[in-house]
Amino acid sequence: MTAAETPVQYMERTRHYYRALGYDNDYVWATFDDVPFTLPAKPSSDLRIALITTASPADFDGVKRVWSGLVSPPPKRLFTDNVAWDKESTHTNDPGSFLPIEPAFGLVGEGSLVGLTRHFHGVPTEYSQRKTNTEDAPEILARVRKDGADAAILCPLCPVCHQTVSLVARHLEANGIPTVIIGSALDVVEHCGVPGSTSRIFRWAIRAGIRGDPTCSAKSCARRLRFLKRRRRRERLSKRHLRGRRTVPSGGLDMGE
Repeated sequence: MTAAETPVQYMERTRHYYRALGYDNDYVWATFDDVPFTLPAKPSSDLRIALITTASPADFDGVKRVWSGLVSPPPKRLFTDNVAWDKESTHTNDPGSFLPIEPAFGLVGEGSLVGLTRHFHGVPTEYSQRKTNTEDAPEILARVRKDGADAAILCPLCPVCHQTVSLVARHLEANGIPTVIIGSALDVVEHCGVPGSTSRIFRWAIRAGIRGDPTCSAKSCARRLRFLKRRRRRERLSKRHLRGRRTVPSGGLDMGE
């Protein structure tokens, strides 16, 4: 593995970032010894998938809350300025690159899955693990159940977002909904303990595919479905190395929240 393909150690970078700001106490990332695990009850071609994002609605009013939106038509834009991604090196003007609704519909047309749920769902990124565990994760579970989801794909945007969706994924798995996380902060999800995560290595962003490249996002979704189909045990993680169209020296992210 080359240096360019090595996963960024986001927890360590976050610690250095806040130490540089003068904070003495390091953030304590969520970690568990147990890993809840649910096998898909159906073949992947019969699954109805819920998509979950850490982006906020386009008309975000500043109040963090669980929210839902219709997958048809897909949103033209979402609000992402309230989470930490590299705003100097990339953009989030292409929602399909971090919330792959249209690529997933393409897989429906191919017969790779039966469909998406009527809604996608948004979970707010929180430093408070208690709030995610006791309020937001149960609300996400209630919404995906109401929509008739058989499984869920979670798409975080930032390092702390990865912890948030990991906690949500654990709650869904413990309650019978198999999950896969599409992300790059592999250290965060491994530290937390999730049964299904695929890691994509981007030097300048955390997303489901290269921006403006629907083929990349479609392939990404297809791999996640295959991951759900073949997994038979806990903590099966898959790494996928993918460079973006431009390289940022040091692959740095703006770590501020």
